[in-house]
Amino acid sequence: MTTVTQAGEALVRKMIDLSDDQMGKAWSWRDYDEEGLRFALLMTHHELRELAVRLAAARPGRTQAQGILSQYQQAYRDLTGVLAAVRDGDLDRAPAEGQWPIREIAKHMLGAEFGFLTVSRFGVERRRAGKSEEPPDADIDAF
Repeated sequence: MTTVTQAGEALVRKMIDLSDDQMGKAWSWRDYDEEGLRFALLMTHHELRELAVRLAAARPGRTQAQGILSQYQQAYRDLTGVLAAVRDGDLDRAPAEGQWPIREIAKHMLGAEFGFLTVSRFGVERRRAGKSEEPPDADIDAF
């Protein structure tokens, strides 16, 4: 029986040698129609991680929240380990024409983290207030 982790690793092995042109190949699904294959693979990765959390939460003694926090902590440790080996002089060096240097990638990641934190806090506050319906856009923008 293949685990979710093994499925994710198999996907990475199949995609690791794709060129930038291949990764940019057109791909669309529902509202996602501009990002290309690269985005499809990212979404597949997210789906596999979500599945792993749901499966683990179905077992006694572990909640989905614990599974999500576990994945988050593991990713944080992995990133910290990778960044610890980066020299100061390499932070602003682009790996190739048109690609982001490590510092820009880190800024992007921190911006995404802040966005997820904001959305999570908004959801928690709404739930504590007993609101379960979809919030109006004005509420989201005001938060």
